[in-house]
Amino acid sequence: MFLLKKTMPYKQIIRLEPRLPQTYYWLAKAQYLWKEYKSAKINFKKSIQLGFSGIEAYAALVNIALIKDNISQAMQNTEVLIKFYPDKALSYELKGDVYMAKNKPQLAAQFYNKALEKEQLAGLIKKRYLADIKFKENDQAQQAVADWLVQYPDNLELRQSLAIAYIEDKKYKKAITHFEIILKKQPKNSNIINNLALLYDKVGNPKSIEYAEIAYSLAPDQPAILDTLGWLLLKRNYNKRAADLLYKAFSKDPFNPGIRYHYAKALVSIGDNKNAAKHLNSIIEDNDHFENKRNAEELLNKINKQ
Repeated sequence: MFLLKKTMPYKQIIRLEPRLPQTYYWLAKAQYLWKEYKSAKINFKKSIQLGFSGIEAYAALVNIALIKDNISQAMQNTEVLIKFYPDKALSYELKGDVYMAKNKPQLAAQFYNKALEKEQLAGLIKKRYLADIKFKENDQAQQAVADWLVQYPDNLELRQSLAIAYIEDKKYKKAITHFEIILKKQPKNSNIINNLALLYDKVGNPKSIEYAEIAYSLAPDQPAILDTLGWLLLKRNYNKRAADLLYKAFSKDPFNPGIRYHYAKALVSIGDNKNAAKHLNSIIEDNDHFENKRNAEELLNKINKQ
C-alpha cells in the first residue's frame, strides 16, 4: 500500500502527459527502491527512449541486471553506458563490477583503474583493493591503498578499512599507525581507542590498559569495549573486576562466542568452574568456526580433569 502511494503521483502524471521522460525515470526510481525491478527496468528504458539524458537510468539498468544475475545483459548495458558516457567514472566502475560478478578480478581492476583516471574516489579504491587481493599478493594490494592515502590522507573510512585489512594479516604495527592517525582526527572515537587498546596488547605496548580504560569511560555500556577491558584485566590477573566487566559484556551480547569464551575464562579465574564449563560446552556445540574453539576445548578438558 505504501509503495502504491509513492508511485501513484507519477502514474497519474504519465496518464495526463505520457511523453515526459523525467516522470518515467522517477517512477522507475521509486520502483527500484522498493525492489520492483521488473517494472523499474521497463520504466528506466521508457525514460531513455523518450530522451532522458541522465547517466543514472543507464546505470540502474546495469545494476538491475546484476541483481537479477543476468551477467551477459549487465555487460551489454555497460557497453552502452561507456558509449554514451565515456568521460564518466561510473561507466568504468560498473563494468568493473560486472567483471567482479563474472569472477574476473584482474579485468575488474583494469576498469576500476580507468574509473580512477576520471575521478579519484575512495569507493573506487576500495573496490580495486577487493579485486586486487584476488590475484595479487596482499602486500601489493594493501600498498596501493596506502599510496592513495598519502595523496588523500583525510579519508578516514578508507584508512580504517586498510587498518582492518592489516589486522586480518596480523600486521599489527601497520594497523596501529593508521588507527593512530584516525584518532588524531577523532579523539573521542571510543571504537578506535578500543581497537588501539587491543593492538597495543598484541605488540606489548603498556598503553593497552590505559586506552581500554579511556574507551570504557567513553562508552561504558558497549559490549565490545567491556569485553576488551575485561579481557586485558584478566590477562593481568585483576580477576574480580575482569569477571564483573565480562559478565556485563555477556549480558548485553549473550550470543557472542568470543565474549562468552572470555567470560568463561574469568569464571575459572574466580573458581566458578561449574558455570564456566556450562558456557564452554555451549560455545563448542554451537560454533563450529569459532576462532578460539580449540582453546575452549582445552580449557573444558582441563576443568573436567579437576
